[in-house]
Amino acid sequence: MTCAIASGAKIDYHQGMGLARSLPLTLLVLTAAGACSDPASSPDAGPDAYNPCPAGEWFYTGELVSWDSTPAVFKGVFDAAFTVEGQAARADKTSPNGRFELCIVDTAVTQLSVEPTASSMFFRGVAVAESAVTKQLSMVSLRSFTPAQEAAFSPRIVAGKAHVFVDVSGKQRAVSLAGASAAAPTFVFDGAAWSPATASSTGAALFFANLEPSAAPATASMSGPHLGGKHVPLIADRITYLTIIGK
Repeated sequence: MTCAIASGAKIDYHQGMGLARSLPLTLLVLTAAGACSDPASSPDAGPDAYNPCPAGEWFYTGELVSWDSTPAVFKGVFDAAFTVEGQAARADKTSPNGRFELCIVDTAVTQLSVEPTASSMFFRGVAVAESAVTKQLSMVSLRSFTPAQEAAFSPRIVAGKAHVFVDVSGKQRAVSLAGASAAAPTFVFDGAAWSPATASSTGAALFFANLEPSAAPATASMSGPHLGGKHVPLIADRITYLTIIGK
């Protein structure tokens, strides 16, 4: 059996079962239904997606994995804290496979801090959960890197700059940023490996490096119908995580 996950990568039956064994119980049904129901080129769920949260709240879940994680060599980022900004009680720490799950208030945009453990040395970030996007997906797929991994980057990460990670679901098209110092992505992930990107690059994920921090959020857009990208904060020494769905 082969299943598609949110990033568009694939896992076989044995990897899927290993993943399921480490998931919280509430995610077992979600993983089985969301991971295997749709092709990799389409969102994992729809407006009637599984939602175990109270009225007025929505289920936000996904994975934080290592920059170089692949289906063959899967590397979850363990014990990273996802916390809704201004709501310290709404928090979860990632499981060994990098999975997290939260109930968030059903508002247009929710911002969460992403804090890996100091000992793991993974880069810190902020996740943007847009209600219009979250309700269309079963999970999001995010990545971070360590100083050792960053040493191979070209260009290198610059201290004091902001960075943006775009998780692409549905149709893969070019993505650009407005209100930032660079409109083209730096790296593109094809589901198996990263490579240098251009303005026309498409893939399962795109990474924009070394942007100027700004008090006003930037926006992201896709070259075609899409959901997401309306709120992209640019924060010094942080990765901003967002998901865009190509229609």
